[in-house]
Amino acid sequence: MRPSLAEALRHASQLVPAAGFFALLAMVALWGVDLPHWDQVDFIRLLVDLERGELELADLARKHNEHILVFPQLIMLGLAAATGWNVRAELFTMVLLAGVAYLAIAFAARRSAAAGPASTARRSAFVIAAALLVFSPNQ
Repeated sequence: MRPSLAEALRHASQLVPAAGFFALLAMVALWGVDLPHWDQVDFIRLLVDLERGELELADLARKHNEHILVFPQLIMLGLAAATGWNVRAELFTMVLLAGVAYLAIAFAARRSAAAGPASTARRSAFVIAAALLVFSPNQ
C-alpha cells in the first residue's frame, strides 16, 4: 500500500531535519579548523582585555561591521575561557544553536497549524523547508 502525500511529507519532516543536523555536526567534526577566520582576529583584542582584567561593557558594545554583538561576544568569551579559544568549540555551539532555532520554528509551526490532512501536509512542507534553510552549510 502506497503512503499518502501527507504521510510521506510527515516522515520526511522528521528525517530531513535530523539528517541536516547530523550532517552539519559531521562537517564540523571532519573539516572544522581551530584557526580564527577573517574578522575573528578582531576578537583577540577582547581576549587580551579579558585576560588582563581590563574588559569593560563598552568594549563589548563597540560596533563590528555595523552591528553591536554584545550577547554573541559574551558567549564567545565564555567559550574561549572554557576551551582556550578553540574555534571548533564555537562551530559546534553554532550547530547546536541552529538546532535550537529549528526546534523553535517547528514548535511554532505545529502550534499554529489547523487540523486536517491538507494542513498537516503544508506544515510538513514548511518544516522541511525550514530545516533545509537552517541546516544549510552556507549558514
